[in-house]
Amino acid sequence: MSRSAALPILLIVLILSGISQCGSVFAVGSNVDRTIIVEPSYQIYEDHFSLAMPSDNFTVSFTLPYYQSLYSAQAFGPDNSTLNVLVSWEATNGSLSLLIETGGLSSFTLKTIFHYTTFISNGSYTTYVNLYPTVEEPVSASTLLLIPAGAQLSSYPENLSLASIGGRTALVGGSNLVPHEAHNSTIVYNGSFELIEINALERILSVSSNGLAVTESVQLTNVNLDRINNVTIKMPPGASSLKVYDSIGYMDYLLNGDRLNIQLRSRLLPTEKSSFTISYEVPYSIAFQSNGGKVILNQTLLPEWCNFLVRNFNLVVSLPQGSTQVDCLGIEMVNGSNGFEFRASASNITPYSNRSFVISFTPPPYSIPPWVPLVSIIIILVLASVIVALRRRSKEATPPETPPTQQPKPKRTRQ
Repeated sequence: MSRSAALPILLIVLILSGISQCGSVFAVGSNVDRTIIVEPSYQIYEDHFSLAMPSDNFTVSFTLPYYQSLYSAQAFGPDNSTLNVLVSWEATNGSLSLLIETGGLSSFTLKTIFHYTTFISNGSYTTYVNLYPTVEEPVSASTLLLIPAGAQLSSYPENLSLASIGGRTALVGGSNLVPHEAHNSTIVYNGSFELIEINALERILSVSSNGLAVTESVQLTNVNLDRINNVTIKMPPGASSLKVYDSIGYMDYLLNGDRLNIQLRSRLLPTEKSSFTISYEVPYSIAFQSNGGKVILNQTLLPEWCNFLVRNFNLVVSLPQGSTQVDCLGIEMVNGSNGFEFRASASNITPYSNRSFVISFTPPPYSIPPWVPLVSIIIILVLASVIVALRRRSKEATPPETPPTQQPKPKRTRQ
């Protein structure tokens, strides 16, 4: 080979070598901050990546017990634009890979939700977790893992430290990640939790002069690895007139303070579903606030008891007929057949993505509860029946009048 031909080749080799070295330097400058929110029936992973140099795509992997453990995966750019996520599964090593099409971005957020990753044994909950992401290049990483509220932590990885975040027990740690290294582990805790998720939830809120009437229709799924026979939820303060029923009829339940234990119609095996409806009333003084003569309803989409994943959600709120000066925030107002109505819907919602809404209005001068006209009619009919019956009885008790007998005229006699 001539010297003139060797120089370009040597130059190319040096350039490629320089690019390779620069690439490794840039890779070391990449970092990820992972937040893991652990609930017994699901876990939310939020990974905020900052790359040393822009990339067209980036792969993040998890080690999981089942492919079905993936509930959802979403990626967003810095401007909150949605990025494509391609999913692949390696059954031999239980590796779930997510290829994020970053399109030349140098930062993005990956939000992943998992379920079917917790099992119960002897009253203890064991949740499978990925402490750090599995990546394909060196990355500096930190992790923050939030334990379920009310849980007593009994076992956790030694390379994490205990902390408290907003009054909630947490585990924190950091690591320099090497390519293709898995960081899966488990945490063990005690408490009282339901391993269910909500496939569909429809809430109907009806405002009246008495308070707030609530109807919540639920279809739940058993995400426990064992069968379940009942479900316990927390009722709001002051709830009364409680009813629990399904398409067959009323269902058995036990109310202990604010804890409502519902006996399911039949036992549920893993992945099986059950549907029922809860109805109750919340007093006016608890459900509403007043300000300048206006009534204010301040609520969230999900009810207080719903600390679960909800795949499909719908909400309808109705005001009394004749309400005026109606304003709303965080919910859509529509014209209902009997007055003002408000509607909202969502999918794949959790308490951590729950939204609040506010409705303010001036109630009508007088608001007649819907049962008053019916009761009034019944009372009138009863009174009318009583009056008619008394008149009939009075006529039957009075003897008929006999016509006066005509006295015979005395006969005149002649003397």
